[in-house]
Amino acid sequence: MNVGALVITAGQNGAAMIPVGKLSAGQRMAALFQKIGADIAAVVTGADDKPLEKQLSQSGVLLLPFEETGNREDCARAGLNYLCGKCERVFLLDEDRPLVLPDTLRKMLCCRGEMIVPTYEGKPGKPVLLSAGAVRKTLNQARPKLNTVYVPVEDEAVLLPAGDCARL
Repeated sequence: MNVGALVITAGQNGAAMIPVGKLSAGQRMAALFQKIGADIAAVVTGADDKPLEKQLSQSGVLLLPFEETGNREDCARAGLNYLCGKCERVFLLDEDRPLVLPDTLRKMLCCRGEMIVPTYEGKPGKPVLLSAGAVRKTLNQARPKLNTVYVPVEDEAVLLPAGDCARL
């Protein structure tokens, strides 16, 4: 199964550059998706993300510059458009969940549905996992109705933004 991962940094607050241990949040997320065997790991970067692009240039992730002024949804749409037809499933997340465990992603991959959402103590978190059909629906409809499966995980990091990672 071809699995893609799409991290949105464009239009965000620079959380991908926050140090998380010896790596930045962006580097850690790139390593996470490589660890689980994602076939394509892509990062949508914005005009202000040149330092991040330089940092990630040797990490093996695909950089998708998004120079237009847009919101997070526009950036996600651009990345999903690139991955559409290339992957059977796509993890989608903002730059702010760098400590999600590989086992969480593996557990999500074992589930079936158009959209898989991890939950911790009943609260939905990130990343989400989209089927190829859900990616197409998302690109063709403004707010598509997706068959969503919620997966309980023992991973508080699905809820924590990068700035709160010191809590773990």
